[in-house]
Formats: sequence, C-alpha cells, structure tokens
Amino acid sequence: MSNNQDFTLKLMQQVSDELEKSNAKIDQLVIAQNDLKILIEKQKDQSKRQFDVLTRHQGKYIKENLESYSDNIKELILSREPVVNETHNSQYILFGKDSPFTSKLLLSLITLILISIPLFKYVPSYLNERSVLKEDLETYKLFYDYVFFINYKTENELPSNLTNIINDIKKRDSTYINFVNRQRSKYEIHLKRESLKSELQKLQE
Repeated sequence: MSNNQDFTLKLMQQVSDELEKSNAKIDQLVIAQNDLKILIEKQKDQSKRQFDVLTRHQGKYIKENLESYSDNIKELILSREPVVNETHNSQYILFGKDSPFTSKLLLSLITLILISIPLFKYVPSYLNERSVLKEDLETYKLFYDYVFFINYKTENELPSNLTNIINDIKKRDSTYINFVNRQRSKYEIHLKRESLKSELQKLQE
C-alpha cells in the first residue's frame, strides 16, 4: 500500500510539474496567437484596401477606354460610305484591309479583356468573404441582443452594466482583452487538470 502511495505521490508531482510547463507554454501560445490575430487583421485590411484601389482604378480605366472605343467605332461607321450589293450577298470581314476595325482598335479591345480577367477572378471571393463577415456580424448582434433583453427581463430595467461594457469594448479597452485572455488560459489549464485527474483515477482502479 505504501508503494502505491509513493507511486501516486510521485506521479502527481510529475503531473504538477508538467502542468506548470504547460501553463508557461500556453501563455506563450496565447501571446503568439494574439500577435498572429493582429497581423492577420492588418493583412486583411491592407489586402482589402489594395483590392478596393485596384477595383476603382480598373473600373475607371475600363470606363475611359470604353468611351474612347465607342467614339472610335462611331467615327468609323460614319466615315464609311454605304455599300450597295445588288446580289444581297453580304460578307462580314473582321480582319484584313476591308475590315471596319483597325489593328489598333482590336489590340486595345484584347488588352481590355485581358485586364478585366483578374477583376472577375477576385470579385466572387471578395463577395464571399464579405458575406461571411456579414453573417458573423449578424450572429454576434443577435447574441448581444439576446443577453441584453434577458437582463432587461430579469431586472425589469435597462441593463446599464452591459451597455457600459459594450461601449468599453468598442473602444478596445485593454482591461477586457487581458481578462478574456487570462480566463481562456485558466480554463484550458482546468480542462487539462480534469483530464489528468480522470486518467489518474483510471490508473488507481
């Protein structure tokens, strides 16, 4: 029986040491995770701004070129004399000396199409990302409204404490951010301890 107690105490000491190591690693992971989140948010904001700028520039470029091409086509059509074909056998020539389109105009149209391809490629993913963000926003808003009105129903008055908290969070108050990070770390350690206790009980049975 003494051997079992010694074994159990030794095992629990090892578990305690491992928990301390795990706690230190978890703290490092939490810090790294927060840094990574901040970096990802910055990258997302920067990518969105770059995409918006690119979209505006391409849209402006496309509009200007379309107006220019439209004017050129009108001039070409007005400058050509009408051709009367008695046999009513019409032939439409796209390339060659008899073509109503100049090589410069055709080259410009091809360039416009090639420039537009990336725009159409990234628009669906951008719209999908906005849809996901909108859905998350609606979910968090519904959760906030639910908690707000549950407190209102219980206290029969406006829950000013919740209103103050949400206002502080909107201001990115570090008090709440640090609190959440600390509690998350403690909760994860608690889950690990419970799991280890369960394993110890299985070993002692």
